[in-house]
Amino acid sequence: MTNVYDSQRRKISLERKIGGGGEGSIWKTSIGEYVAKIYNSPDKMRLRKLEVMIANPPDNPTKDLNHVAIAWPTDLLKDERGNFKGFLMADIQNSKEIVHIYSPTLRNKQYPDFNWQYLHTTAKNIAWIIHIIHQKGYVVGDLKPQNLLVNSRALVSIVDTDSFQVTDPKENTLYRCSVGSEGLTPPELIGQELEKLAQTKANDRFRLAIIIHLLLFGQHPFEGMWVGTGERPSPDELIRLGFWPYGQNSLIQKSPRTISLDVVHPRIKDNFLKCFNDGHSNPTKRPSAEDWYDALEIAFKDLKPCSRLPKNHFYSQTSVLAGKECYWCNRAKTLKADIFVSTIKTSQPTPPQPTPPQPTPTQPKNFNLLGCFFWIFAIIAIIAVCAMFFGCSLPSSKDSNAERGDHSNLSHQNDLP
Repeated sequence: MTNVYDSQRRKISLERKIGGGGEGSIWKTSIGEYVAKIYNSPDKMRLRKLEVMIANPPDNPTKDLNHVAIAWPTDLLKDERGNFKGFLMADIQNSKEIVHIYSPTLRNKQYPDFNWQYLHTTAKNIAWIIHIIHQKGYVVGDLKPQNLLVNSRALVSIVDTDSFQVTDPKENTLYRCSVGSEGLTPPELIGQELEKLAQTKANDRFRLAIIIHLLLFGQHPFEGMWVGTGERPSPDELIRLGFWPYGQNSLIQKSPRTISLDVVHPRIKDNFLKCFNDGHSNPTKRPSAEDWYDALEIAFKDLKPCSRLPKNHFYSQTSVLAGKECYWCNRAKTLKADIFVSTIKTSQPTPPQPTPPQPTPTQPKNFNLLGCFFWIFAIIAIIAVCAMFFGCSLPSSKDSNAERGDHSNLSHQNDLP
């Protein structure tokens, strides 16, 4: 077991390796609520970048819910000689990458309760996290599904924050994000050397729109049916050309299984069109993270439960496709497949909420009613003889009630209906 030390020279044990990549490895530590990232090749630039981040953390938007939304570096870690090794950050537990909820196959197996309402909530929470990060002057850079974790309450945590683009507010030094992911890079950055570029919030806005599209539709926005000649271009090439089902002169068209953009609230649809059409050549026209949050908040309030499957089907009341029937029911009937599986078994009643077990009243074995009366009369006779012998009187029922006062009613005040 290896030991490292925090900024207060407190010893921290690296107990178990739980992940890793090209930059370093993630370890469970002797501090239960924190994990450590240990770099393979720590250097002065990483050290200085982390110092700036630790000194300028963003707010945690879900602090009141006892949830860590941004796994930010909290302290530097060094070896016993004082050499920089890595950093501490919060351990995000009981959460999975968002692919487990936006992929219909994975969602129906692992999170069957995650309906469209939950997916709107998840998207809204991601948008607000990105808004908070941008407010603080940071750019995420490599925003991708693998770095977004979600729990059963639709609360989101963003990880791998040490890859963010960071600007030192004192020295104005820029620490770039040098990594990117295929299918998530905005058109203006495709083919560019990211380690030499200063990224902007507008770059993040393109990636955010793709993440939200994945959540609401279960499909990448630049996927569809290729109607051009030759082989289908790569995801990045489709993005560079602006080919998606709602683009002008696009060679990517909707397939029979494509969920129409018309199914979402008009504000959501408008944001997608602004981002991928207007924002293709002019990144400043892309909706901000706050714009997405506002639109998702409106869309969430507009969702209506299906009358036939109210637990797993929700649809927008003001979308272009809104009508008397549920969109998801109609789609499932047409395609013989439901992306929001029913969690209620029609052959059995819905189980009630668990309640504390109540003691079962029991009777003595060989219970004898005549014997019981015999003993009662015997006790009353003994009390009467004693009273006559000592010259005492039994209290009247009126006196007895006065002595009890109102306490006889308290036994019913905690009865649950």
